[in-house]
Amino acid sequence: MNNKLLLSITLVSILSSNTVNADWSIRSLGTIDGIYSNASGINNSGQVVGEYMPSHSPFFSNGFITKVNGTDITKLDTFGAKLSNAVSINNSGQVIGYYDFNDNLNMHAFITGPNGTGVTDLGTLGGVISMGLGINNSGQAVGVSYLSDNRTQHAFITGANGVGMMDLGTLDGKTDSVALDINSSGQVVGGSYSVDGSDSHAFITGANGAGMFDLGTLVGKT
Repeated sequence: MNNKLLLSITLVSILSSNTVNADWSIRSLGTIDGIYSNASGINNSGQVVGEYMPSHSPFFSNGFITKVNGTDITKLDTFGAKLSNAVSINNSGQVIGYYDFNDNLNMHAFITGPNGTGVTDLGTLGGVISMGLGINNSGQAVGVSYLSDNRTQHAFITGANGVGMMDLGTLDGKTDSVALDINSSGQVVGGSYSVDGSDSHAFITGANGAGMFDLGTLVGKT
């Protein structure tokens, strides 16, 4: 028997055995009068955020938040936008994501107050589109935004509670970047790449987004 196939079968057997004895279960969060939902973030209280697709508007998703332990799924009010997505949530219940600010599929990053209350548009780095993708417990947000040429995309970081969007730049030799997450020290991780999306390298920054350091790639990979 092929060794790789044997290993695969062995792993499946182990995982199946562990599943039978696991002390947990999966529970649906449901939707809000909808046909689809997807969770993308959770905090230490079990508040969950994500997006759902309402049945009356099957082409546009809306962001949601739950209460603790995933109970009581509720739509996030993002200025009445037809399309929105809640991407991440911190331990205060501040949510980061993006919404269609002019009903023309031009997204803007947003941040909420604690427990998803109140919404603030984070603006852009000069272009028409920005997207919020990560948040830490100080409310520092990260994501990606077009620059004024509306072609170049750069990673951004904000100060506490989403104040002041700042351009993180790119790695040397790259044209574009995106910030995907941020820790409690303000260290940011993401990717920086060429204009055609090729030659992408992972990066990490110092505290509060200072400096951008190339994490390199695995041998033979980009």
